[in-house]
Amino acid sequence: MLNFNEPLCHFNIALNATTKNFWNDIYKECGDGGRYMIDFARIEPNGWISRNQADWTLPWNMKILDRFKMPTYQPLFKKTWEQITDERALEVGKIIQKTNKKFCILYSGGLDSTLITVALLKNLSKEELKNITFYSSTASVIEHPIFYKKYIHEKFNIINSDNYLVEDVINMGHTVISSAAGDCLCGSKNWLELQTNFYFYTRNLSTNSKKNIFNHWQKATDPSIHYSTFKDLIISFYSGPDNKKEIAEQYYSKIVKNIETSDVPIKSLYDFYWWNLFNIKYIHLCAKWYSVDNFKTNFDYIDKMMFDWYNTEEYQKWSMVNNNNGEKINLKVNLTNSTIKWCVRKYIRDFDKNDWYFHFKQKQPSNQMQQLRNVDHSNGKSPMTYFAVNQDLNFFHITDVGVKEYVHENLIKFKKDW
Repeated sequence: MLNFNEPLCHFNIALNATTKNFWNDIYKECGDGGRYMIDFARIEPNGWISRNQADWTLPWNMKILDRFKMPTYQPLFKKTWEQITDERALEVGKIIQKTNKKFCILYSGGLDSTLITVALLKNLSKEELKNITFYSSTASVIEHPIFYKKYIHEKFNIINSDNYLVEDVINMGHTVISSAAGDCLCGSKNWLELQTNFYFYTRNLSTNSKKNIFNHWQKATDPSIHYSTFKDLIISFYSGPDNKKEIAEQYYSKIVKNIETSDVPIKSLYDFYWWNLFNIKYIHLCAKWYSVDNFKTNFDYIDKMMFDWYNTEEYQKWSMVNNNNGEKINLKVNLTNSTIKWCVRKYIRDFDKNDWYFHFKQKQPSNQMQQLRNVDHSNGKSPMTYFAVNQDLNFFHITDVGVKEYVHENLIKFKKDW
């Protein structure tokens, strides 16, 4: 039986063909706060949680699990990206030496999983590398064929991700190496979308607003140019394809309040988009393994069998002090898709000397290394009806007894305070 008194550790309001009637019925009785939560989900699935002490109110009782809490901001943190990455690989090597544990890399061929592969090739012995397996598909090869042929093909065991779930890999005895938090460190996901569709998001702005944004765009990573300079662009970005400007304005106000009550400095437009991932969307991206392709187990077991490469205090501390300085984005050229994750690109190029991948690798919709079930095998529920999970890994689906009443009660009481 579901325990509605336990705090949630993750939630997701998603309007789709299966759930829209559920949320629309509740919407009719909500006040401004509850309506905002559902309205924003019409633009993008709404599961955003602040993981530090900054202001970010939600309709339900939430608990930030220790593994997802943001480290204390340390402005004098000095470790380099290369140093942290090498140490992370050596950590894997020590585990293998001590326990003979088998690891499996969720390999997409993208920057984050390629860096993990490079770090292990660089720092582990030939004997230790025997404990490494790859979980990949043809799509993984296409993203980086030269690297795959030279360093992976016929050198490691491969588990075809077209045929097996991540859960299956764990049941085979592998500890899975995930790169789920990679985007959050360098803020690439939304930043990439903004760059790719820049003219789309400026198309409906006033002449003066466009002029202001165009004049400052090449200084979007300059901390002396405050993100509020681009307010109209940000609101346009979050208005969605149906141009829901009022909802976007509410989101902007909510996240600005979060920024202004945080001790982490957020100044440039790049900072703003980085913070949106690094703080607000971090838990959602890391928890997708539990909420989408869930295991019949608990969080402690998942932690034991999931080695989330980038979800460490040191990577996060590095991320908090390395915005706007050329580590994450190449500041010497115009902003493009191939200038993001500069630190990752450099680390890989130093190893494989592949100038093409270094200069021209684009962000692709990577193979997510998990097949979505039509029906969750543990209790016969559709993933489309998922609403939340608590710290005991009890899943709440909107079709479960009592969930509609729980959601209804909390959304009706929820008031805007931003």
